[in-house]
Amino acid sequence: MVDMLEFNSWHNVDDLMRRKPMREKEGDTITCLHQFIEALHNTVEKGAFCYRGQANHAWSLIPSLLRGRTKSQAIRLQTVLLREFLLAPNTLPYLRNQDPIEYLMLLQHFGIPTKLLDVSMDPLIALFFACYDATEEHAEVDGKVYIFNLEQYNKLKISTPELDVYKDGITVENHSELLINRIENKEHLFFEPLIKNPRMRIQDGAFFMFTTCTREGDDACLSMEAFHSALNEYRRAHNNTNLLWYAHWIIGKEYKRKILTELDRQFGINKSMIDVDSEPIRSVEHFYKKLYERSLGYYESTLKAKFNTPVDMAGSA
Repeated sequence: MVDMLEFNSWHNVDDLMRRKPMREKEGDTITCLHQFIEALHNTVEKGAFCYRGQANHAWSLIPSLLRGRTKSQAIRLQTVLLREFLLAPNTLPYLRNQDPIEYLMLLQHFGIPTKLLDVSMDPLIALFFACYDATEEHAEVDGKVYIFNLEQYNKLKISTPELDVYKDGITVENHSELLINRIENKEHLFFEPLIKNPRMRIQDGAFFMFTTCTREGDDACLSMEAFHSALNEYRRAHNNTNLLWYAHWIIGKEYKRKILTELDRQFGINKSMIDVDSEPIRSVEHFYKKLYERSLGYYESTLKAKFNTPVDMAGSA
């Protein structure tokens, strides 16, 4: 079971922090913007927490690359995407250096599957995504806003002096040290980029980089729920009471449209503002979608040659 807390309008985050982790339970729903802000007011320090909104409360917390794929499938697809990065890094829009993490961030924000999970440092952005559904497919389903206490997670280094090595580029001689070691992680790590592309900046974006490690004897990738559960199980077995937890609000399906209207009128948060739509952005988005299609073609051709079995690797970020 996952250690998770659910809190409602009668609890603020201070109340939450004083409580022991417990299994998920039913709570009241968020019905308006004011109620959501009151739960945060004077209790959440900027930078101490991050947030994620999901339009369907039943969705698991897992990045697009790992959804519905085994560990081996996910690693293969990531490998062919990184092949494009290694072949022509200087032609990739918005890429400031040859740090592969920079590349994964760009892929993620332009709709390409990666092992990064988007979060925001702004709770109102997360609330927007818990209410908004472009397809309307989940308009009649409760949404959810997650809150994560960042002191619990180890951090991936970003924009530190030791990363200057990526300014000189990745070569055949150093790719094992600089590429593989950079993207292989044994736990879920948090990071926030210093320099953000236009969409990341507007959304106050940050990320969890998920591990592709699995439980022994299992090829399924670990969701955030499964990662918490596995690590807490280990800590309990070693008498470590410092257990991981996160919490969420349920966003009532019947209140989603109302909350979206309130976010727009009071804070100017709407689809146009979130997407930062412009011709240059659309051009870059098109570039990365074509890169993904090319990578899928390469992946499928090599897989057919090796196993003579096509695999559908399509997915969305």
